Amino acid sequence: MADYDEEVVIEKNARNFLTDLIANKIETDQQLLYYLSYGTNGKANLLYTFNVLNELFETNISY
Repeated sequence: MADYDEEVVIEKNARNFLTDLIANKIETDQQLLYYLSYGTNGKANLLYTFNVLNELFETNISY
């Protein structure tokens, strides 16, 4: 996101629109829920979590 103009991102995306998307992803992805809940500092947990959320952001944020 650092490569994108903050004002453009704010203008093109409704406030809090990711909240439901993230909640739904956590509810439907048991591995994500597990990695967010237990052993959160493990390398595999961090990599998986960041990859899942990055994909969600890349497909849903307009910039």
